[in-house]
Amino acid sequence: MLPNLAKIGDLPFEEKLTAKKEKFIESAHIKIMEKRSLILGFHL
Repeated sequence: MLPNLAKIGDLPFEEKLTAKKEKFIESAHIKIMEKRSLILGFHL
């Protein structure tokens, strides 16, 4: 799981970047899945 936002301020810089990157990848993945499901006619 991702650290919650309150804790991100306590992390070392590299870990902050990783957490942001993971969050970005996760949201991008969700968007891709939503598009794919729309194309296939499914609803999440």
